[in-house]
Amino acid sequence: MQRISEPLGGKCRYTPKPIQELGLTQHKKTGDGVYERTAGTKGPEVTVRGQPNVKADRF
Repeated sequence: MQRISEPLGGKCRYTPKPIQELGLTQHKKTGDGVYERTAGTKGPEVTVRGQPNVKADRF
């Protein structure tokens, strides 16, 4: 797994299209401990901290 991070308060220069073209997956925070996949095809659509097997239809 490769993680790409950015400084707090900075503008995101990693948009979904280039990330997907590189074969990576991007998740964005959508709530308290909830992350949704915005680019790529690997990994879960939705990740919830502390709940590893949550399905996307629960949100």
